[in-house]
Amino acid sequence: MSKLTSKRDLRASYLAIRAGVRNRAEKEAALLRLLLNLPAFQDAKKVFCFVSFDSEPDTHAFLEECFRLKKSVAVPRCEENGRMRFFGIRSLSELTPTPPYQILEPCCDAPEMTADENTFCVVPGLSFDMAGHRLGYGAGYYDRFLATFSGTSVGLCFSECLAEALPVEDNDCPVQMLLTENGAQTLKSSFA
Repeated sequence: MSKLTSKRDLRASYLAIRAGVRNRAEKEAALLRLLLNLPAFQDAKKVFCFVSFDSEPDTHAFLEECFRLKKSVAVPRCEENGRMRFFGIRSLSELTPTPPYQILEPCCDAPEMTADENTFCVVPGLSFDMAGHRLGYGAGYYDRFLATFSGTSVGLCFSECLAEALPVEDNDCPVQMLLTENGAQTLKSSFA
């Protein structure tokens, strides 16, 4: 990819790249296998995970496996105040589409869950770089969440969406591990 300088340009470019990913089903199956085999996932008591939409790598099959394995599962709800909180679910049927993008979120009566050091969090991104920095949609929800997160954070993306380096601002929080269909890479020595 050519050198783009603005995050806005990068977002548009990576949205197009992600929408055009070939062999998507094979790559999503590989991502699922890799996620399920990570020791940090296997040891985790709680799993926080985004609910995929549009061209994001599918997380629905992963969430179903979490339910089958009896993990405590929580998914995010983004609030108007810029805060993102995670709420427990026991089934994907407990999710409802929310405006304006019709992203599936937990119902308003779902119990809130808090993260601890035994929490495994799967983080979305339009792109990730080799230092674990992510390019999101621009609202900063995950950066604010990751700033105080004490568990294991894993960025999930297709290999086509990896960047050598992304523009980084002071409030950007990298993930500890990066996962593509080609494998996992630990990005911080603190990862256990």
